[in-house]
Amino acid sequence: MKQCVKLAKRTNEWNAIYPFLEWLSQEKDIHLCRPGPKESWLRDHFQPIGESWENLLYEYFEVNPTKLEEERRAILAELANPYLNEISQPISLKSPKAKEDR
Repeated sequence: MKQCVKLAKRTNEWNAIYPFLEWLSQEKDIHLCRPGPKESWLRDHFQPIGESWENLLYEYFEVNPTKLEEERRAILAELANPYLNEISQPISLKSPKAKEDR
């Protein structure tokens, strides 16, 4: 399945989860952390996860962010030049009336 389609199907979930994570961080000073390494003196401490919320959500939704960006760029390129694949000959800029005047 295309990455854009996969993400679009879950936009409502993304739009609920991301603002909630933002609210936790900004308003409640609650951050995503994981326990320290078991072999370390830090095992009883928590460390920041070191990943962006976006990347965690991409992983949760099983979306590849690199492929998603490639698809988005392809869509934008197609929108920027919609006739690229349809035109095989240059378009004449002369009006039909100009031919009649000759």
